[in-house]
Amino acid sequence: RFTPKMAGRGAKMAVPNLPGFRSNVHDRTKRVSHFSMSADGVMIEKDRPESKEAKPDAAAEFERTYNATAAKRAARPEEVAATKRLAARGDIIPPAFVALDRQVLRLFGYFKEAVHESAAEDERVRKVIILLYLVDMQIEVVEQKETNSGMPQGTFIKRHRIPKRSGEPYEFTDLLVGTEVTFYGRTIRIVDCDPFTREFYASNGIEQGAAEAYPETPLDATKKAAVAAAGEYHGIKSHPLKKFMEASLGKVGSGRGQKVDLKRFLDNDRKVLRFYCEWDDSDRLYGDKNAFTLHYFLAEDTVEVAEVTAPNSGKDPFGLFLAKQKLPKDWHSSLREDRHQSCEDDPPSESYYRPEDLKVGGIVDVFGRKLLIKGCDPFTRAWYRATFDYEQGDLTGEEEEKEEAPTLGKPSYTGFGDEEDSMASAKSLIPKPPKKDWRKWTENEGKILRFSAKLARAIPEDRHRQFVIQLYLEDDTLMIYEPAVRNSGIVGGKFLNREKHRNAEGRLYRVDDFTIGKEVTIHKRTFLIIDTDTYTRKVKPEVVPPGHGVPKGAEDPAVAELLGRLREAARKRGAHGIHGIGRMFRIFDDNGDKGLSAADLSKGFRDYGCPLNDEEMTVLMAAFDKDGSGRVSFDELLAGLRGPMSHTRLSLVHAAYDKLDATGDGKVALDDIQALYNFSQSEAVLSGEKTKEEAAADFLDQWDTIEDDNIVSREEFLNYYRGVSASIDSDDYFELMMKRAWDI
Repeated sequence: RFTPKMAGRGAKMAVPNLPGFRSNVHDRTKRVSHFSMSADGVMIEKDRPESKEAKPDAAAEFERTYNATAAKRAARPEEVAATKRLAARGDIIPPAFVALDRQVLRLFGYFKEAVHESAAEDERVRKVIILLYLVDMQIEVVEQKETNSGMPQGTFIKRHRIPKRSGEPYEFTDLLVGTEVTFYGRTIRIVDCDPFTREFYASNGIEQGAAEAYPETPLDATKKAAVAAAGEYHGIKSHPLKKFMEASLGKVGSGRGQKVDLKRFLDNDRKVLRFYCEWDDSDRLYGDKNAFTLHYFLAEDTVEVAEVTAPNSGKDPFGLFLAKQKLPKDWHSSLREDRHQSCEDDPPSESYYRPEDLKVGGIVDVFGRKLLIKGCDPFTRAWYRATFDYEQGDLTGEEEEKEEAPTLGKPSYTGFGDEEDSMASAKSLIPKPPKKDWRKWTENEGKILRFSAKLARAIPEDRHRQFVIQLYLEDDTLMIYEPAVRNSGIVGGKFLNREKHRNAEGRLYRVDDFTIGKEVTIHKRTFLIIDTDTYTRKVKPEVVPPGHGVPKGAEDPAVAELLGRLREAARKRGAHGIHGIGRMFRIFDDNGDKGLSAADLSKGFRDYGCPLNDEEMTVLMAAFDKDGSGRVSFDELLAGLRGPMSHTRLSLVHAAYDKLDATGDGKVALDDIQALYNFSQSEAVLSGEKTKEEAAADFLDQWDTIEDDNIVSREEFLNYYRGVSASIDSDDYFELMMKRAWDI
């Protein structure tokens, strides 16, 4: 019993190469190396052992063999001569594979094929050649190739023994002219054969019939009529190919015509005239005005026409409307005239378009398409001006008024992703993800602007609520959260999710919408921007209006020390100390530009009881005199004296003003302040320094000197309490004072 293991042991019987009968045993015999490694690490060739028997010389072996063969021939000359005589008489018959090698019978035939999809013909005749190889009686059928037939042609039936319906293979006796044979359901009519085939059949006692003509179809008649109409020179190649073939064979043209063509080519190489054309096809159904660009190549006098496809026109972008060629003026007659197709006579140049025929406003007939020339490029204008002293016109500006295409409206937000995703679904059937501004993303990644805000014109229950608005510069998204406040009854946390939000105008919120003191409406809730963090002031200083916060000049340590001493002096004068300094500065401002000179400052501080020496005045002027005019803005100087207010104090001041501003117009009359302010809780009244009436008169005296209109704006209210806040150290005391005074 044979097993797969026996194959690995050198079994001699043949086994099919199938799974289970293959051996994976490999010959692991170690091959002897012919090189060895020397002590120096160099590979050297080993000495080959000499063979026991010396190999004979090749030349000597050839000579010995030749001599032996010649001796045999000389020994039997009569036998060789007798063999030659028999072969000459034909008495020796060679084998069939030698006698019939490369002998093929060729017969011509056709079969008919029904045509259902064409009105020009109802049936088609397909011509074939039947090849019968005599060496093995195999048959091959080849269909004759016809130019521009549109059908796959060539080998119709591959070479093999074709069986009959009875199962027996076809023999050469079955293929006779005038008979029909059926190969796999195709009935072929044999109409003729070549002379060799007729001679072969005659030598075997079979006479082939007379040749028959192929049947004529209506399509063949149409083709013959077209060929007859074209003339005797139909199909002859034009003269450029003849010249090329003659030149390739060694005949180089040296006539006058060749020299003229070469000179024209060298002078006008790469010079192309460009015309802007229009084809009005609006008379047809679904027709339109189509734009084209016509190129005239001066080196060859050829024309090329390219279609200008407008975006979203719905037309397929074809490369060329007319390939580069000579354009006949009358294309109908050029197809009929025989001499235009001849290789002996050059076609006359008058029958083709020339540069002098191309003018703006003219018509170019491109094989039946009437193209109106409406303009040309600057090079073409200059060429016509220099060559023909002719100025081309321009009709490109005479455009008809077209109806404006409807614009794509902005779709409503679908709720998936952001608004850009909703817009992408309206721009295409297959939505594409919106493209990100990667430059903006990389430059502003991680930059978050934070603004402290409160509800503007809020109800009493919401006046104490504070909010933090975060603006992400990397993608213009916005988020609002509310810090938790103990015992407020409102749970803090996220107030608005991070998304792209738009204002009432439909644009995204920008940084300038969150300037301190501005009101911003987000989803029908109006927020008042109170303050910003230090990072926002540093990155976007424009969000802090003048008079808010600490000016840049006050950040210097020497200036901060000087302002601290002035602030301490004002604190000794009570809650209205800094406000009094402001009132004094306004008295010194004669021209009303809110600026003071160094002399006015020195005199004012000396009268106030805080004199400054020359060195301190120099430091103060250098810090606040930004333009070097010798004058400082007392608004910025007062802002430096007041110092920054905490978010808690700002919220209390805004809550007090919201209570006063019942109408929400940002204007509060002094009478309303007098009616709502609780003077009995004033610090001077509680300490017994002043009566209630005196405290009221002193308080109202602080407001009528700011703007003489008996109206207090929110900015004036904030500036007043900034001065008051500078004289109070404790936030708890400031909160207690505001709640007692304004009952908030």
